[in-house]
Amino acid sequence: MTRARSLSLRNRFAAISAGAVAIAIAVALAIVFIVTRGQLRSQIDDSLAALARLTETRQDPVSGLFVVSLNAGPLSGDRAFAQFVPAEGTLDPPSGTEVGTGSGNVVYLRREALIPVTERARAVAGGSEPAYYEDREVGDTRVRVYTRRVLPDLAVQVARPLDEIEDLLDDLTIVLLVLFLGGTALAALLGRAVAGAALAPVRRLTATAEHVSATRDLTSRIEAGGSDELSRLATTFNSMLEALEVSVIDQQRLVADASHELRTPLTSVRTNMEVLARGGVLDSEERERIIEDVVTQLEELTVLVGDLVEAARGNEPLVEAEELRFDEVVERAVAVVRARAARVTFTLETEPCILVGRPARLERAVSNLLDNALKWSPRNSVVEVQVRECVLTVRDHGPGIEEADLERVFDRFYRSPSARAAPGSGLGLTIVRDVAETHGGRVTARTISDGGALFTLDLKGATPPR
Repeated sequence: MTRARSLSLRNRFAAISAGAVAIAIAVALAIVFIVTRGQLRSQIDDSLAALARLTETRQDPVSGLFVVSLNAGPLSGDRAFAQFVPAEGTLDPPSGTEVGTGSGNVVYLRREALIPVTERARAVAGGSEPAYYEDREVGDTRVRVYTRRVLPDLAVQVARPLDEIEDLLDDLTIVLLVLFLGGTALAALLGRAVAGAALAPVRRLTATAEHVSATRDLTSRIEAGGSDELSRLATTFNSMLEALEVSVIDQQRLVADASHELRTPLTSVRTNMEVLARGGVLDSEERERIIEDVVTQLEELTVLVGDLVEAARGNEPLVEAEELRFDEVVERAVAVVRARAARVTFTLETEPCILVGRPARLERAVSNLLDNALKWSPRNSVVEVQVRECVLTVRDHGPGIEEADLERVFDRFYRSPSARAAPGSGLGLTIVRDVAETHGGRVTARTISDGGALFTLDLKGATPPR
């Protein structure tokens, strides 16, 4: 097993194809050998039966000897011979074999049997056994023998040597062995060639993967054409590289944007702390203002770091997803924002909604939408929150969203000119978009004609199947 695993995939394919072809050839050649052997032996059996049927057994009236007359061909020649078997005892012809002359072929039987007589042959002569074929050894010669009853209490045994068949089968065995070895070798060569052509996309994929691993160049792609498994693998690999490239670019952009966003509050905090550290003459009002400014900047840093962590998650899989009541998630978020938004009224209308998701992330997305509405709502205004069929809508009565900003309002760190003076990280709505996409939904924004903005978080795609 270890040695097989050390082989290259191309050599494995070659070995597997050669093994499969070798088995197929072996089975086919075995069938050929068995069928050929059976046909040859059947021909021998037919010839022996024909010779046995040609015998005419009688007793010579002058000599009293038993004779065998044949209508065609000598039965006692080099390639065939015969003997008679009585049911009991032995025949009593004179010793020796004489071939008669005249119009027929007459063979006088000798006392000694050419083929050792068995009890089964005597049973055939007695009529208690049917005719049969068998292989026998006569000296150093293997013969095929047919035993048949010809007279009451007398059977004839006709025999032919099997050396011709055995020689032919030996030659056939050599030929079949050569075909087996040649076919297996050819299958191995062709299998290796076909495997090399079939695995060309795999080699290209491997080369690309090694190049990406060595150079960190995520722009490399594999040429993929066709619809077979390897082409789909190449297409999937390209999609994976593309997704990884986008992820790395997003990560680099996030780091760059985060460093830029962190620089301003950190610089402000450092400046204020240096002023406080130098001491000097600072009245209590100015000192309080500086401390308040430091606290405010630190709070913004806390929010920014939290948003950065949440944004870095992006569209991570829902590995800890569970069934939950989305309407209850919205109710909790509204209760929290109401506690710190005395100047704005939040109205809430919900209906039960069950979906599959992560409660913490969903609550963070809802809170961001509510905080955004709170930030842009004038004093004593109303923010309308509604949940219907797993669709959340948040409508405020603020200035609305400029047409030029609608397409970019969910971009990371994007802040419209009117929002740059207000506190915030520019990541709140980005987090809402990421959470929506992670849960198979989407978020949209539009300006209402009579004033205010309407944000819609559609999570119908996260509802469990019924």
